[in-house]
Amino acid sequence: MSRSILRLVVLLVPLAGAACLPYTVGQGAQTVPEGETFRTTTGGFVLGGAAPFDDSTGTTGASSNYAMSDQEIRFGLTDRSDVGLRVTSASGLVINYKRRHVGAANPDSAGFSTMWGAGIVNWANHGLVEGTMLWSAGKRGSSIPYGGLRIIQTFPLSTGALRDTPSTGAFFGVQMGTRDRGITPELAIYYDESALGIRERNFVIVPSVTLRGISFLPRIFR
Repeated sequence: MSRSILRLVVLLVPLAGAACLPYTVGQGAQTVPEGETFRTTTGGFVLGGAAPFDDSTGTTGASSNYAMSDQEIRFGLTDRSDVGLRVTSASGLVINYKRRHVGAANPDSAGFSTMWGAGIVNWANHGLVEGTMLWSAGKRGSSIPYGGLRIIQTFPLSTGALRDTPSTGAFFGVQMGTRDRGITPELAIYYDESALGIRERNFVIVPSVTLRGISFLPRIFR
């Protein structure tokens, strides 16, 4: 597959995706170096809802397994902090701030960070706030294992929008390749009660892959 075709596929995935919450993290505890910009594209699936996970419909016939794709751009503020802008499945926008509390300013160093974000999702029908704790191990060969915890809370912004309970989850991933170019597989599990009551389970599984160095967001940071 040529590079141009690959980019077209990645660009079109969000248009078909139905997942609107930023379940994926796609990064470790290290922050973007001061004054630099990193760009990523994430694709994956939200699995869960029907009795067996390979069944794509819930008890009401609504789809319970669906694709997601996020675009993100991050800018380094200081040697310990950065800020990110994420487009969630072409239907939401989240801004987050990450600060590294433990670890050296070195991409190969272990560390611990917290990340806080807010935005709008579900075509501006809901607001969102999120909090994340991130741990990274030191680099092992060409890989950096990481993991953490995330909580996401939405609230209605439009008349008729449903209220939901917080989604809480844990994730684990491995950054592979160089700091600027690489791939990051990740697996997350969330406790997420269905506001519509269409799912038989309250857990969703989110496998994803993040590509570093690729994003279709405009160059808003210089």
